[in-house]
Amino acid sequence: MHGMDMKDMDMNGMSMGKSDLNDVHYDAFLTNDRTLSDPLVIQTSRSARIRLRLINGSSSSQFWVDFGGLTGTVIATDGHDCLPIPVKRIPIGIAQRFDVLLDLPPDRATPILATLEGTTDRTGLILAPPGAPIARITPHAAKPAPAVDLSLERRLSARHPLTPRQPGLRHRIDLAGHMKPYAWSLNNEFWPNVTPLMLTSGQRVEIDLVNHSMMAHPMHLHGHDFQIIAIDGTPLNGAMRDTIVVPPMGTIRIALDANNPGRWAFHCHNLYHMMTGMMTEFRYHGTAV
Repeated sequence: MHGMDMKDMDMNGMSMGKSDLNDVHYDAFLTNDRTLSDPLVIQTSRSARIRLRLINGSSSSQFWVDFGGLTGTVIATDGHDCLPIPVKRIPIGIAQRFDVLLDLPPDRATPILATLEGTTDRTGLILAPPGAPIARITPHAAKPAPAVDLSLERRLSARHPLTPRQPGLRHRIDLAGHMKPYAWSLNNEFWPNVTPLMLTSGQRVEIDLVNHSMMAHPMHLHGHDFQIIAIDGTPLNGAMRDTIVVPPMGTIRIALDANNPGRWAFHCHNLYHMMTGMMTEFRYHGTAV
């Protein structure tokens, strides 16, 4: 809990605020362990092209990342190549990763800034060619960032998508919970008292993630990658991922190949949600318990 502002929490650690965006309020946000009061400045060559890997390593915070007025190109999601997409800023959920190509100007510094959704709080670093002046950047944006959404997700396509075939298993997982009492569930079950989803090696699996709550849930699967194949009922040949943000009252369909026998966690990567029960198990038939 170090660094948290606890004024919006009751004696049981439950949120007393009205916002559905951020359960926990922090006094600072970091990029590579530094705040904007002393940001990391990375020296680049002049007119450099760089590959920037963005990793949201937070436990409960989602951001919009902008590229200092430049247009970047998203080329990978969660470590998987995607068809190139031009972007000026991107939403990034908890535990998600993006690789972005940037062509930097020869004579000025470029701030890479991440603003917390629903607030003006921000963090970031600076890319600078030799001799470029470094301006001080405040830890607050001019206006609050919107809620992280699926505007980019709808545009993304995997460079190496799953081979089309009929699913051997279709399953639905309902995401639910409340701020008061603070408890979050999958299919109305709370970890560790859950019913595992049983998989058979080699089968194609399709899962509908249906969010019945007013908070977004970044859902993460261990041991596998999946493809986004529909958003709110609209089919698409989406990105390969291991983490997808399911927005409030939204539905995401994912597809995966059951190709890694064992017992695997599937959970919300908002760790406060996970710790109150929002986790289940994907278990292969024949796996020892």
